[in-house]
Amino acid sequence: MTPQQLALMVPIIGSIGLFTMIIFIRRFENIERMAMIERGLNPKDAKTVWGKCDPHRPLRFGFTAVGIGLGLFFGNLFFHDEGVIAGLIVLCGGVGLLSGYLLQMGLQSKANKDDKDKTESDEYL
Repeated sequence: MTPQQLALMVPIIGSIGLFTMIIFIRRFENIERMAMIERGLNPKDAKTVWGKCDPHRPLRFGFTAVGIGLGLFFGNLFFHDEGVIAGLIVLCGGVGLLSGYLLQMGLQSKANKDDKDKTESDEYL
C-alpha cells in the first residue's frame, strides 16, 4: 500500500468509526431509557453519555487554551528548540488548568456561601 493510499484511507476510516460510535451510543441510551420506563423510573433523571452541562467547562477550556497559546508564544519568542517549545506548551497548559481549577473552586465556595446566607436570612422572615 502506497503512502498516498494510506493517507486517503485514514480520514475515511476515522469518519466511519466516529459515525458508528455515535450511532451505538444513541442506541444504548435508547435501550437504557426503555429499561428505566419499564421499571417505572423517570428517564430524565438519568445521566446520559453526553452528561449534564457543566457551567465551568468553558472556563477550564479557556484557561487551558490561553496557557497553550502563551506556551507557544514564549517558546517561539525565546527558544528555537522544538523540545523546549513542546515542554512550554505542556507546562503553560497545565498552569492554565490549575488556575482555572482554583478560580472554579473560588466561585463555587462563594456561591455556596451566598446560598447559605440566603437560607439563613429566609429563616428569619
